[in-house]
Amino acid sequence: MYKTMHDSKWAEENGHKYLCQKYRRNGYGTGWSLDKNDRLIKNYIKDIRYMGIKPIYRITLENGATIDVTANHKHPTARGIKRTDELVVGVDKMYVNAGYIKSDTSYRFTDKGMRNDPRYHSDKNMEHYELNSKKGHIGFYKRKTNYTQFKFYRENLKKDYCEICGKRDCRLEVHHINKDHSDCGENFSNLQTLCASCHKKAHYQIGRVKQSEKGLDVETIKVVSVEYLKDDEVYDVEMYDPYHTFVTSKGIVTCNSHATAYAITAYVGAFLKANYPSAFYTIALQWADDKEIPSLMSEMEQCSKAKIVHPDINVSDVQFFTDYQHDEIFWSLTRIKMVGVKTVEYIVEERQKNGAFTSIENFIHRIFKYKLKKYEYWDDPDNEEEARKVPINARHVKHLILAGCFDKIENVKSLPERYRILCVAAKELGFDLKEEDFPSDMTDKHYFWSMLQIEVSGIGSVDYRRIYDNSEAKQHIRGRASYMTIKDAFLKESEGKRIAVCATVLEHDEVEYQDKKTGEKKTFCKLKLQQNNDIIELVMWDDFYKANRDKVIQSKNKMIIVSAIIKYSDYSGCHCLQTYKSSMLFNV
Repeated sequence: MYKTMHDSKWAEENGHKYLCQKYRRNGYGTGWSLDKNDRLIKNYIKDIRYMGIKPIYRITLENGATIDVTANHKHPTARGIKRTDELVVGVDKMYVNAGYIKSDTSYRFTDKGMRNDPRYHSDKNMEHYELNSKKGHIGFYKRKTNYTQFKFYRENLKKDYCEICGKRDCRLEVHHINKDHSDCGENFSNLQTLCASCHKKAHYQIGRVKQSEKGLDVETIKVVSVEYLKDDEVYDVEMYDPYHTFVTSKGIVTCNSHATAYAITAYVGAFLKANYPSAFYTIALQWADDKEIPSLMSEMEQCSKAKIVHPDINVSDVQFFTDYQHDEIFWSLTRIKMVGVKTVEYIVEERQKNGAFTSIENFIHRIFKYKLKKYEYWDDPDNEEEARKVPINARHVKHLILAGCFDKIENVKSLPERYRILCVAAKELGFDLKEEDFPSDMTDKHYFWSMLQIEVSGIGSVDYRRIYDNSEAKQHIRGRASYMTIKDAFLKESEGKRIAVCATVLEHDEVEYQDKKTGEKKTFCKLKLQQNNDIIELVMWDDFYKANRDKVIQSKNKMIIVSAIIKYSDYSGCHCLQTYKSSMLFNV
């Protein structure tokens, strides 16, 4: 956050240009602070300041949450404000965000049993409980109490419509006009029949607050260890008066003086990105999860000259390999499906021992030399024991071909030529190329081989624009929306435009909600769409989703063409796509 606001060049290079402008215009935004009633309330971040390099200590709580701070950093605890070096392990308890705990808002008319929550109802007019019977009297007798009056109104006098909006055939509730649930008023003048929506609005007018304004609950968790971590850069997070505390991402409440340590890695990372992008992204890709790779590749494309190339059987290794002279990062062979570390190590060992592979036949003959008996160049004796230990099979070879490992040595000019390499491998190793896996009407399609490459290795580039231009969908969408890439959809000037997108569906999430106007349950759908290294969220609203649900369910990991409008999402902080009434959806 600090770097985004104070270094506009860094922010622009890392895709945070508009966030930088937002921070400078509106500040850092809000966080949570602990108030005098031990509840977490929303509070504004006043400033974040760099405080230099200092020794950092890690505090670990019983629930596993941690916070990295300086020795003189202060924390609110069950024993009062304590510095890090004053905390007693096993004794002190720190405050932790417990989230929203549902409050008891029920009103109790008598003093029998539990009392009312003073935050919602007063006990001032609560009646003393008396048994509703008398000695010598058979059965119960009627009494006039606050409860019986309320019950009489609810059962006999409640209207069949809302007295504010006039709505009928909906849930109707009894509202106490002056908020005093013990007072029905003369001739029930304090009671009113309202629909659920008007009832809620009436309560907001007399002091009800939204959930986030009520605050969140906290709990105290015991400190189990305080250990020196390292010397690191620290930053002072300052909150506005009167509550000078804030909640960390792990949910721990701490004071804002002397700052939480925001690790130096973020700043070292920024320096490496700007000055040594190939080295930085080689390591980042090596340790990234599969889901993180597309965003890393997209970021690399935008802010550096380094580029990722598909694996090469004579260059790639267990880890990502970087050619610094040409700023090329060769895809790791272990990122290919079914190809493990032992398989790659065996290939690399053979390559280092006997030189580069010269063709697919040469690769197969050398790797499977103990299984195939037709080479004039082997020097090794026939060894059945060693033959059984070869950690490579026909499936590995097929995946290596689909990933593009043999493109250079086989002089492949276009992706469909990989089918020729597959045919050679199939003949040498004796496996079949099934029609269901390689349909004859698809083997000449560029995008078919791109999709297979992405499927087995996670790297590849599909020409989505070409697919859109050659589709029937283009004729239907013409004049209603214009084609746009996902990358261009994120530009500020794209907001509000109706566009057509061709992309691959990564995720499908169905969400139910209750319509505020009608009260009926509805369903919308969120899709995650990918165009090579760019990902965007598509929201399909209830009516459109119902009409196209079958298409959507069948589209996971497949390509679709859809027309949608670009909207800014406050939730994600960036542009997303949303369907509109006349949107169209096509499966490719």
